[in-house]
Formats: sequence, structure tokens, C-alpha cells
Amino acid sequence: MQCRNPKSFTHSNVVGFAIVLEVCKNANPQHAIVWASSSSVYGLNTEVPFSEEDRTDPIRCNEEAGEEIVHTYNHIYGLSLTGLRFFTVYGQWGALDTAEKSTGSGGRKKGVAQFRIFNLGNTSPVLSV
Repeated sequence: MQCRNPKSFTHSNVVGFAIVLEVCKNANPQHAIVWASSSSVYGLNTEVPFSEEDRTDPIRCNEEAGEEIVHTYNHIYGLSLTGLRFFTVYGQWGALDTAEKSTGSGGRKKGVAQFRIFNLGNTSPVLSV
């Protein structure tokens, strides 16, 4: 994917996401949050299968910035956050039933909160019935 208007793309993706997280951190009580990330954090990587240790490509800085922002909200405000890196996805939502509660409330952290990112996809389609 090529970004023809990086300023607009960054504003809607990064700034917009930070605004949503601001609302979430001030909720009382805070809820566990699941957000959609993207396999685009791996950018132009040609090694398959991808690995969490692979360097990301600077072209995909918006997706990477979003993941860094949620990590910051997790660390500072105690939001329980689960990111789903979508590849070609088939099947059920099996990762979502283990989300722990957030530890903050009213914009204040009260303990360590869960922070996870899942890569969702497979090297070949798998259909669940």
C-alpha cells in the first residue's frame, strides 16, 4: 500500500487512535481494550514466516507508532491492551477470552496491566466450521 497523503494518514491513524485511548484511560472503571493492528508493521520484509524479532520497515511507521502509543498508555495508565496484527485471517476469535482487567481508573494507574500483541494468520488458509 502506498500512502499518497502521509499527513492525513498519520493524523487519522495515530492522532485519532491517541484520542480514543485518552477517552479509554479516563473511563471509570477502565475496560480491557482490543485493537486492530496490522501485519504492515513488518513492512517490506521478505522473510517468511515473519517473526516478532524482525525489524519493521520505516514506511510502516504509522502502524508501529500506534503500537508504541498503546504501550505507553499501558505503562502509564494501566490500560489492559491486546493488539491483533491481522494477516490473512480465518477462523474464530480464540485469543479474546483471556483479556485481563485494566488496573487504572480515572486516568490513574493502580497496578501492572496486561499488554499483548498477537499475530493472526497462517501460511495457508485454515477454515473453522
